[in-house]
Amino acid sequence: MSIDSSNPTTTEKTTGRIRLKNQEAILAAAAEEFACHGYKGTSMNSIALRVGLPKANLHYYFSSKQGLYVEVMRNILELWDSAFSNLRAEDDPASALANYIRGLGWAAEARTGPMSGDMTMIPAAIEAGMGQLGKHGSIINDTWGASFRLSAVTTDLPLLSDAPRDIGVDDFCTRCQVCSSLCPPDAIFADKQTVRGELKWYVDFDKCIPYFNDTLGCGICIAECPWSLPGVAPKLTQKMLRRRSR
Repeated sequence: MSIDSSNPTTTEKTTGRIRLKNQEAILAAAAEEFACHGYKGTSMNSIALRVGLPKANLHYYFSSKQGLYVEVMRNILELWDSAFSNLRAEDDPASALANYIRGLGWAAEARTGPMSGDMTMIPAAIEAGMGQLGKHGSIINDTWGASFRLSAVTTDLPLLSDAPRDIGVDDFCTRCQVCSSLCPPDAIFADKQTVRGELKWYVDFDKCIPYFNDTLGCGICIAECPWSLPGVAPKLTQKMLRRRSR
C-alpha cells in the first residue's frame, strides 16, 4: 500500500491513525505494567519493551512516567464512569454489579436468592472473608451479624483474592446455646459434627426443612442469635478477639 505524499490531507490522516494506534498500544501496555508492578516498579523502559517500541518513541507521546500514569488512570476512570451511568439506586445490587462489570468488557453473572444454580453461597462468602459459619448454619458477619442475605457475582474479571477471617464466632458459638435450645424441630446440634471429614457446625436439614415448610417459614435461630442484635456484632467481635489475646 502506497501513500500519496503529494496530497497533504491523505498524509495527515495516515499519520494521525498511526499516532492514535501507537498511543493506544502504549496506554494498554502501561496499564498492564502498572497493574503488575505498581507505579514504583514500572519504568518507561519496561513499558517500551512490553509495547515493542523504542523508549524514545514513548517520550514522543508521553514526556514522563507520571504523565503516562495520569493518562492511564484517566482512561480507567472514564471507563468506570461510563459503566456507572447505567446504575440506579433501586437496582438489585448483584444484578447492578454484574451489569457494571459487563460494561467494563468482562463476563459477569448475578447469583441471587436461594435458587442460585450450582453455587453455594455460604462457603464462597466465608472464603471471601465475609464472616464465619455460626452454630445455626448461617454465616455471621462482624458488622451485620447473621441478619443479612447473600448474593454473588461470578466473573472472569481479574481480581485480588480475599481470604477467610477469624472474627471470634467459633469461640462464642461454643459457649452459646441460644439457637440450639430455641430451635422448634431440634435441628441444631449443640456441638460440632464431622461432615465430609471436616469438624464443623451442622444443622440437620431433614428436621429443619419440613418444619420450615409446614410453618411457612421460621428463622428463629437467626432472629434470636445475639450477633443479630443491632450494633452488637462489632462489639462482640472486639470482645472475643480481645479475650483470646489475653
